[in-house]
Amino acid sequence: MKLFFIILSLFSFCSWGKITPRTGLWRFEIQQKEANIPFLVELKAFRRHWEAEIINGKEKFKVDKIKVRNGKWILHLQTYQNYLEIDWKSRKYGAGSFVKFSKGQKSKVPLKAYYGGLSRFEPKKEKPQINLSGTWEVSIDGEKAIALFDQTGRRLQASILTDTGDYRFISGHVFGKSFEAANFDGVFNFVFQGKLDGQKLKAEILSSTKSKVVGVKNPKAKLVDSYQVSSAQKAEVSFKNLKGEQISLSDKRYQNKAIILQVFGSWCPNCIDELNFLIPWYQTKPKDIEVIGLSFERTSSEQESRKLLKKVISKREVPYEMLLVGKTAEETPTNKLPWLKNFSSYPTTIFLDKKHQVYKVHSGFTGPGTGIYFDQFKEEFYEIVNHLIK
Repeated sequence: MKLFFIILSLFSFCSWGKITPRTGLWRFEIQQKEANIPFLVELKAFRRHWEAEIINGKEKFKVDKIKVRNGKWILHLQTYQNYLEIDWKSRKYGAGSFVKFSKGQKSKVPLKAYYGGLSRFEPKKEKPQINLSGTWEVSIDGEKAIALFDQTGRRLQASILTDTGDYRFISGHVFGKSFEAANFDGVFNFVFQGKLDGQKLKAEILSSTKSKVVGVKNPKAKLVDSYQVSSAQKAEVSFKNLKGEQISLSDKRYQNKAIILQVFGSWCPNCIDELNFLIPWYQTKPKDIEVIGLSFERTSSEQESRKLLKKVISKREVPYEMLLVGKTAEETPTNKLPWLKNFSSYPTTIFLDKKHQVYKVHSGFTGPGTGIYFDQFKEEFYEIVNHLIK
């Protein structure tokens, strides 16, 4: 019997290819045009399957699934369409691609994987001569933004807020008067590097393109009011869910209930952050308020869009209606929701009172990577909900 299990175990691992990687921490690098973008991956082997966890600074998330195609490992990234494709050259080295999709178009970016990565960036001998911690008023290629830094010794955590959302979790280190940090969450992928020149921050965001960042520390830095960007006089919703059922605000189950409309896309990290906030809140929400998701997918066909939205609903156990409104990259809130004026960003959240009159419209989302700004959003959200259900 023992021999049987040994043979079964060997057969299971043979199905993973001629070479299987070592378990433990790996350092991956996406080789974009302007920078190599590093992140850590922990690989774990079990009797019949493998698991991988991506470490993105304070954020950790499991790879959705791992499978083998033509001898290459395919690591599906959360519920996104994107994936990592790796050909293991040895037990300690792999090469492949970061395969990403945008508006129905597929592209591949070269990727390398090295066993034994203990840190995102190679350590520098030079000790930090600066402390970046605080709020910085910056511009990114002339557009106003806010940079948040949290430095402890050499270690650096950061995020960037704009009028349309945030850059999520950025992590790295400080050396001398310089810093380098990066983000990879399955969609966003970039290096944020720069230095302090006197009191002025001079930096770049590097990926397939290069953006210039300059700024100064300013604890009172502000962006445009997220409730003053988009607007609506009324809300009209009548679309089908994935079961083919027509869902409308006039349905009996929505009568005399406040409504939160979530303009959403499964390809959008800020939208997923908002989804991860709304789902646990929904479990204990007041009974006289409901949520309806309005999904806009960026694929080439309705079939692919349905597949992606179904995956999000299933994997994240979304407890409220999600309607497929934009079925292809060409269908946007501008043409499918003409009553929503000056649409600027995903997600956009529309708050309706019990008579389904528009109370507020919130553009973008400041997620958990933004610290106090995320806390501020939650406080505002709870205040709005309490107002709506009175």
